[in-house]
Amino acid sequence: MDFNVPALVRDLCVNPEAKVYDALRVLENTHREIVLVVDRDGKLQGTVTDGDIRRGMLRGLGPETGVAAIMHETPTVGGPEMSARGMMQLMKRQRILQLPVVDGNGRVVELMLFSEMMQDDLPASKAVVMAGGKGSRLRPLTRDIPKPLLPVGDKPILETIVEQLVDCGMSDVNLVTHYKADMIEEHFSRLSYPGCNLHFVYEPEPMGTAGGLALVRDDLGDPFLVMNADIISRMSFKDMLQQHIDTGASMSVASKVQDLEIPYGVIETGEGGRIEGFAEKPIMHFTFNIGVYALSPSALELIPENEVTDMSGLIQDLLDRGEAVVEYAVKDYWIDIGRMADYERACEDILTNRL
Repeated sequence: MDFNVPALVRDLCVNPEAKVYDALRVLENTHREIVLVVDRDGKLQGTVTDGDIRRGMLRGLGPETGVAAIMHETPTVGGPEMSARGMMQLMKRQRILQLPVVDGNGRVVELMLFSEMMQDDLPASKAVVMAGGKGSRLRPLTRDIPKPLLPVGDKPILETIVEQLVDCGMSDVNLVTHYKADMIEEHFSRLSYPGCNLHFVYEPEPMGTAGGLALVRDDLGDPFLVMNADIISRMSFKDMLQQHIDTGASMSVASKVQDLEIPYGVIETGEGGRIEGFAEKPIMHFTFNIGVYALSPSALELIPENEVTDMSGLIQDLLDRGEAVVEYAVKDYWIDIGRMADYERACEDILTNRL
């Protein structure tokens, strides 16, 4: 059958009446690991992969079976209006290696391959997520489940974090674990992130918010991100890391501004108790650390082996040495899920599309 599709994808196509062996022949000859099932007008009806064929065989279907019996009828697709970055992020979120692109009428116009798009993606970067805390302030929820696996919406906090890091181009994500580490590893063993390697680093004893970096320092030869596993934000991790590289700082600290209204009239006094000024319920502005950092490898020299080290201490040590520590101001949504009220608000925010 002649298919009304561009020449670049024509060899990948079979019609809905084709047999399983026709799909096998396409897979063997094209090496794209996908078959596009299209009608005479070139409209996508479904896709077939090697996995679909294997699952069909386990159901007792043979090579003479029609592809309609094994194809995936609702595959994820992209549109011509999507940017390459948008397609890349969609493939990462859906954990797929091929993305058919269809026009407004459902006709196939292109096939995007994850392996080829990776060549144009961000330079390889790494991240470390500190996921070993006990979450004591969230008990009883954390009695049987580690805080990073508490669900916010339809997925755990840590899964959302990992997806965001993968979406921004991280090639490696290290999860430093301690409390109920086996549950975290078991959860993520069921997931896959094309283009990103997930590493589990067990911390035998809690070493503070920075001490665990000593366990992975040999794998961190370039600037990298560090964050806590109880944070949900819509900040751009990519932009933060890029700013850090551009400044040449030893460390960058993500920050937000918090407005605090004083519920009283505030007076300013001078010598002898003379009142020099008065403000009724003034609003004070404070800039605070939100638990996301970018570090240069040289900063790791200040983290001792097998000693409790917190990020606050590392920041002060760098400042004492005269190293540059800079701010990355965040205006996007952010929440630290450290208390029960925070967890409840995060769950509410995702239901109301604030998150």
